[in-house]
Amino acid sequence: MAFEVANRAFEEAFGLTEEKKEQSEDVIKAFLEMLEEYLTGHREWPARMIRVWIQHGGRLSAFPCREDAVQPMVDAFALARIPYVLVRQANGRAGFLIRESDVAGARNTIQKVLIDLSKNCTITTGQEAGMAYLKLKDDDRMMMLICGLNRGEAFFLKSLLPRAMDGETVGIDRMPDDTYTVTCHGKTAMKNRSGDSFCEALAEAMLMGSAGTAEMLDKRATAADLFLTMRAAGFPGKDGTQSTPAWVVGRGSCYVKRDRDGFGAGHAVVIGDEVHLEEDYRVEKEDAKYDERLNSALFRITDHLCLFTLDDVMAYFRKKKEQYRSSLETGQQLLAQNAAEIVGAKVRKDKIFRTERNWHHKARHYQFEVARLIAAAKDGKIPKGYEKADVLLLRKIMRTFELDARLLEPALEKIAKVEIYEREAGPVRLADIDELIRAGRGELAKERMREEEREAGIEMPGISASGKEDR
Repeated sequence: MAFEVANRAFEEAFGLTEEKKEQSEDVIKAFLEMLEEYLTGHREWPARMIRVWIQHGGRLSAFPCREDAVQPMVDAFALARIPYVLVRQANGRAGFLIRESDVAGARNTIQKVLIDLSKNCTITTGQEAGMAYLKLKDDDRMMMLICGLNRGEAFFLKSLLPRAMDGETVGIDRMPDDTYTVTCHGKTAMKNRSGDSFCEALAEAMLMGSAGTAEMLDKRATAADLFLTMRAAGFPGKDGTQSTPAWVVGRGSCYVKRDRDGFGAGHAVVIGDEVHLEEDYRVEKEDAKYDERLNSALFRITDHLCLFTLDDVMAYFRKKKEQYRSSLETGQQLLAQNAAEIVGAKVRKDKIFRTERNWHHKARHYQFEVARLIAAAKDGKIPKGYEKADVLLLRKIMRTFELDARLLEPALEKIAKVEIYEREAGPVRLADIDELIRAGRGELAKERMREEEREAGIEMPGISASGKEDR
């Protein structure tokens, strides 16, 4: 939900000094009037909250935001339940408007986002990840394999790994059946500095990649794969050479155009049906810092998309709706994060989590519990081991973001049956993984049967939603 404003209004709303504020009252008043009218046409949770706040005379606070931090801020504000309006200037600069009462909470959220953005996880192959942990001084060198992920799930999980596995090495491999296998060090994943955040990230990725947002996520993964391929080849044009131009666009208004002599970085200005491409600066190939400056220009763009003709670029900016994650995506992500957090507190008391090693069993149990809790919440039941407040929180998220319970069922089935195995660190052959999975599936089936027998009132195969009704 992005509110586009003219440059002057943006600058005066986000960059005013005390001396200039008195001179700009008319601009700010017009800005707020336009904002209230804009919000009236939107039903999303943040829009409703901000609109009511303005109508009751509440004051707003504003702060600018760099492009790479916009989506993380959107996600963090949703998780912290801080309503916001994303405001965009014509040249692509972004800023947030929040309620004045949320300023203290927003400061804490911003600090956390900036810390998370500084984290890094090395993404490599499962073979290389296994070799990396072969050298550990710790005698526990067991690697954990998460198998059967689709491309969207693997793509989304990859985006969460810097936060969940900061400073670690994780392998992601595409398998012959077009599924993906994630390889990580079991002990590190289950006992890292962020607690059980790897399990939280996995649950979040699987819910996003197999529920109502699966198709959308798969398209983003396709675009990301194309961008990486194009980037590695130097952004060839439509004919596969450097003779014809190539453009990189994204969610905002910024673009990068590569031509035979270098590249230009700029922004699109849309006035009605007309699109004007305004170049902000240009870098020639002879520049000693060409690659560094190209990377800097691409850094301003998120969700990169490669285009090859001027007509396609014009059509993209003409039709594109300024959107970050949709209300459906935000709701599903918030549901998964809260459920995983609740489960994390519960499973640490379970018998399996009080034993040493068996990291893959613990991870599997964690995912089973996430699916069980969400399944119970959507049916208005309180499963054994959880509190009424836990279920009410998840149901509130479902209502607020109007989540369709039917779209969640395939994802919950998959989360409950997730295939997680272990192997020793070191080199591995594909045949070894196939044999491991075949052996593990028999063990997994037996374990799931035992789990189901311990639980009463099975609502879905593999997912227990037992418990008294939430009335």
